[in-house]
Amino acid sequence: MSNGYRCEKHIVLIIIGFVVPRMIDTHLGKSSLGIWDMSWSFVNYLSLSGLGVGSSVNRYVAKYYSSEDYLNLNKSVSSVVAIQILIAVAIVIGTGGLVYFLPGYLEGWDPVELSQAVHVVGLLGLALAVQMLFDTFRGITTGVHRWDLHNGLNAASSISSAILMIIVMLLGYSLVSLAVVYLCVNIVAEIVRVFIGFSVCPNLQLKLGYVSRSHAKKMFSYGMKSVVVGAPQLIVVQTINIALAGTVGAAALAVFMRPIALIRHIETFMNKFAFVLTPTVGSLIGIGKSDQIRDVLIQSTRYSVAMTLPMILVLGMLGDHILTVWMGHDYADIHVIAILAFGSLLSISQAPTLRVLMGMNLHGKVAIITFVISVLMLVVGILLMNSYGWTLIGAAILTGSIRMITRGIVIPIYACNKIGITMPQYLKASFGLPVLGGVVLALWLVLSRYLGGDSSLQVLLIGMIGTILLLPIVYWPMIKPLIKSKLAKRNA
Repeated sequence: MSNGYRCEKHIVLIIIGFVVPRMIDTHLGKSSLGIWDMSWSFVNYLSLSGLGVGSSVNRYVAKYYSSEDYLNLNKSVSSVVAIQILIAVAIVIGTGGLVYFLPGYLEGWDPVELSQAVHVVGLLGLALAVQMLFDTFRGITTGVHRWDLHNGLNAASSISSAILMIIVMLLGYSLVSLAVVYLCVNIVAEIVRVFIGFSVCPNLQLKLGYVSRSHAKKMFSYGMKSVVVGAPQLIVVQTINIALAGTVGAAALAVFMRPIALIRHIETFMNKFAFVLTPTVGSLIGIGKSDQIRDVLIQSTRYSVAMTLPMILVLGMLGDHILTVWMGHDYADIHVIAILAFGSLLSISQAPTLRVLMGMNLHGKVAIITFVISVLMLVVGILLMNSYGWTLIGAAILTGSIRMITRGIVIPIYACNKIGITMPQYLKASFGLPVLGGVVLALWLVLSRYLGGDSSLQVLLIGMIGTILLLPIVYWPMIKPLIKSKLAKRNA
């Protein structure tokens, strides 16, 4: 599947991400939007109980499928399915615990808002349990490189959820009804995912006799490394969100989460490009071409930085105008937006580095290192915030600094050491041309704030049009080799 196809699918999801929060704010209010954000923060904690086992399917399916080792493929998948059933049960129990203890944590909240929060958390928790139950089939579809079906189903389910949620809001129903819609669509999508998994991998067989302790241990070990890699980012963001909701209120959380949501779109967009590297590297190892991994890392990182930098510059420098046009002036705090955006630049642009390490199964040690650093920084940050008072700017600084140090600095240093690249080589290959182009784009964005005057829409139009026109010029040294390569292949 082409990158263009994935890009089109993600654009659809971005549009949905803009429409639904604005509709919730307009029809249900800022506090309801904050409740929705907070509920997801609680439920996202439950996703840690998945232990990353589902993610291991992607790598091992790619490895065994490329070498036509169907026996080990079926043993691996069957073992993971057995584990995922237990995980789904654990999430249902965890959801029940959240529903029981939530009223105590939000003791000072309005009774109506508290009731909504409890019901939404319960419904979203059940949706997560369903997702975990069938999570194995995500790895099967992507492991055989059927990204078109994987992304197509994700986009279809997101579009369906958004349309039904909008209809529910227009009919005057409450926030709880949105959670019901999400749960129902999720159930249907996961059932379809099962049929897709069997269709794209006809040699797949799930049998109790294939469940193997050794395979389960291997998949569990790999999955734990994966979840520890992702856990710090999840724990940091969700902990800060919950703390803001409990101290400053749901409405303030809604303001804080809007730039977070925009950054998440950028991160998801880049992860879609980097995600393919894990099975690709696994396939290279499977066919004995490990020597090509170094070139894969350098090239993918260079283009990742080149794609991430313009998006972060636009968000960090014009973010207040973006939020004003999108959600209204009450959501536009340029200081919070800029801190969050630039604090995420390194972590997002280095996504290929992490994916290559995962493909090589070398992400365990660095996962522990980043986890420990994140937890220590989070604890110190919370103690300081509790002493001096929680503010949106303080929360933004804490979030951005942890992301930058762990994923943006520690992981690349570790990867260079393991793959045999010096940091000067890595930095030159990754940031050289993209940073030079970024300086030009930054100057234009500063100028666009003055040219646009007091009109947020006008500032955005001037900034975006100029950026689009400048990108091919400043990135021409990177684009030219790609064009020549495609022309050579076409003429061959």
